[in-house]
Amino acid sequence: MSSSASREELSQAILQQVEYGAYPESDNVASADIPSDALPALLEAVGKARDSVKGELRELSRQSAPDIDGWISQAKQLQADIERSKATAREIVQEAEAGKTLNAHVEDATSKVELLRKELDFNVTLADTLEQLQIISGLLDGSQNAASEGDLAESLEKLGNAQKVIDQLDSFENTRFAGLVERRASQLRELLVAKVQEYWHGMVKYSSAERRITILNDMTGESGSMDLEQVVQAMAELRVLDSHISRLHRDLDAGVIGPRFTRAADGAVAVLEFGENTMQLSGRDDSPSAAKLAKDVKGMIDHLTKLLPAQALSLLLEKMLPTLITQLITDWLEPAVPVDPQRMDEFHTDLAEIRNLSDRIDQTEVSMPSDADLSEWLDRLPQTWLARRREAALTHMRLFCYDGVKTKKIAERVETQVISRDDVMVAGNQGNDDWDAGWDDEESAEKEDSPMEDAPNASEDEDVDADAWGLSEDGAKPSQDSRLAGEDGDDDAWGAWGEDEAAEEQEPSQPKGKMGPPPIPKTKANGSRQKTPQRTAERELTLRESFAITAIPDDILELVKQILANAETLSDPSFPIPDISTAAPALSSIPTLLLALYRATARTFYATDPAGDMLIYNDAQHMATSLQNLISSLPPNHPLQKRLQRTIEGDTKVLTTFSRQAYGREMDSQRTILTDLLSGTSGFANCTNDVNKREYSSALDDVAARLRQVDKTWKGILSDSARLQSLGTLLSHIIRQIGNDILELADEPNGISDEQSKVLKSFCDQIADLADLFLSDETGKEGEKKTLVHVYTPLWLRFGYLGEILEASLADIRFLWREGELSLEFEGEEVVGLVEALFAESGLRRDAIREIRGRR
Repeated sequence: MSSSASREELSQAILQQVEYGAYPESDNVASADIPSDALPALLEAVGKARDSVKGELRELSRQSAPDIDGWISQAKQLQADIERSKATAREIVQEAEAGKTLNAHVEDATSKVELLRKELDFNVTLADTLEQLQIISGLLDGSQNAASEGDLAESLEKLGNAQKVIDQLDSFENTRFAGLVERRASQLRELLVAKVQEYWHGMVKYSSAERRITILNDMTGESGSMDLEQVVQAMAELRVLDSHISRLHRDLDAGVIGPRFTRAADGAVAVLEFGENTMQLSGRDDSPSAAKLAKDVKGMIDHLTKLLPAQALSLLLEKMLPTLITQLITDWLEPAVPVDPQRMDEFHTDLAEIRNLSDRIDQTEVSMPSDADLSEWLDRLPQTWLARRREAALTHMRLFCYDGVKTKKIAERVETQVISRDDVMVAGNQGNDDWDAGWDDEESAEKEDSPMEDAPNASEDEDVDADAWGLSEDGAKPSQDSRLAGEDGDDDAWGAWGEDEAAEEQEPSQPKGKMGPPPIPKTKANGSRQKTPQRTAERELTLRESFAITAIPDDILELVKQILANAETLSDPSFPIPDISTAAPALSSIPTLLLALYRATARTFYATDPAGDMLIYNDAQHMATSLQNLISSLPPNHPLQKRLQRTIEGDTKVLTTFSRQAYGREMDSQRTILTDLLSGTSGFANCTNDVNKREYSSALDDVAARLRQVDKTWKGILSDSARLQSLGTLLSHIIRQIGNDILELADEPNGISDEQSKVLKSFCDQIADLADLFLSDETGKEGEKKTLVHVYTPLWLRFGYLGEILEASLADIRFLWREGELSLEFEGEEVVGLVEALFAESGLRRDAIREIRGRR
């Protein structure tokens, strides 16, 4: 809906819109219609507004007229400046174009000047070059003429000067005329080389047929006479001296040095003779020596010094001496060093010639490598002698060890002990000097009460198998104690037939005499021992024992004695070579090396003997004892006494350990074989079957045969006591496994039948027959020999009682328990278990069990 507004409002709104772009604030004016009759008023208002604006413009023009005139004036001035600048720029451009033209002219002129300068320089250089060519040509002509006249010195001088001038033709070196000049100089040089070589070959001659070197001082040839020094100087200037000296060295080496310094198949060498101008080989030297050869080397140096100029001599010695002295040291000097100190008087004379040669080489001022330095070799003479002595000892040992193992001899060990006169053995045998007779009761009681305390653990000695030899600090003790229980009854004597095997892994004792049966104390099952009366009287007893050794220990001991004698000789103030005497203390290392080599190679050369490891044991033990005795017998002033006392102590310990290892290997091997044979019994399962019975019996026969074969092998090798102890250990291993198998059968629900017990008893009897391996020289009342199997075989009595139980009646078992010694070998519950397995339930069985358990 349109609204109405006055004409003035409409006019005003339109003017504001035109002049300022503003809209009327009133909505009535903004939305009002403009009627046609309002146009005159609007035109009138617009006209007034136009007139008002014109008036304002006129007023403003009048007010700003002076400023506008200034602006116009400045604009005109600026226009004039622009025109002047353009004119200046055009002038600058014109001048620049003119400068380029001038620069082009300058550059052109400069290039022409440079070209003229180069042309001038070229002409000057060309003139100089032509002059040089003229000089070169003249020098070459002069050199050629001098050569033709035989004046080689002047010819070489002019050729050298010509070569210097030729070297100055730097810019023309690739030109044709320079090549022609160089070629002519080369041809002339070749001519001179040929002439010089002619003189050289005429003065220095080698005859391979006569093996002779001839060196003349001068020579007259077609070109005239020259001496050797001039020829050498000419060859040096021509740069051919080195090659000819090398050829001379090869001729010397092939014709003189080689035959003189290299032995023939028969050990002879050629003889070197020096003439006035010659060195020649002739004849044979059937007894060459290091001194002779050292003298010949010095003679060669002196002779060459007299015949050759210094320049040629220096080159020849630098090539010849290093290889020659190296060969002399390696092939002659070092082998000439005597291993035996008693021969040092002869070598002392040789050393004088060697030192003279060393001094002569030092005078030549030839640089020698360390391995060819004779003065250094003389300084190393103590080390050289020591190395040769060590090598000789080790070589000798390697040679005799392979032969020495084939030679066996009997060694004896002797010891004196103080024993109680009331000893059981003495009382029973009245003077029988058996080696175990000297143990007093107090010591025995201590050992029986704690049987495992003194037994070395196998793991503590590098897993050495000592196999129940019973070695302790106090000596050997039969292993009967090893099957006796401790005070608390915890370690039962049999246990599970395997608990005590570790106790048997002890080294065999070192018996000092013939082994006899020791007293066997009666011990109850709980470990208590019957008391024996105190012994008061004492007497000395000499104990002896023999065993087999090879020749190796004595040979090694002889080597050690030689080393000790060498040390004494070297330390003697009258020893002729003081330098070598300083090696005396170092000799103490050789015995250790010998023993180390023995240990490293022993198994190789003992392998051919069936009892190789036992021989190693005997040899090593004998060697250790002998070495200790040898070192302890040395006087305090011996040069090696203090050193060897320390080293031999350690070496003997290692040697003892090595012997135990050898013994352990042998015992392990035999136990493994016996275990394999025993595996054929299959735990005596179903042993009443005829097939199984025959098979088990055959397996036990094989076991017995094997043990007898081992006894046969060891007899004569080990001492009787050691052999019996070792056999006892193996037999203990056998009966332990058999006992375990029988007890396992007893633990079965069905127990052991009467037929089974008889078969098992027969099996036990097969093993019991091995007791004849332990027969002693003593006889019983009826004249039969006594067996010591119970002494050397732990668990033997227990094994025997087990066999008795298998075939005994209840009454017999009760009697053995009550009146016999069954209670000493078995615990009550063990016997009860066997009774329950062997006998059916009955009143008699219950009575027997009650009696065994101590209840009635």
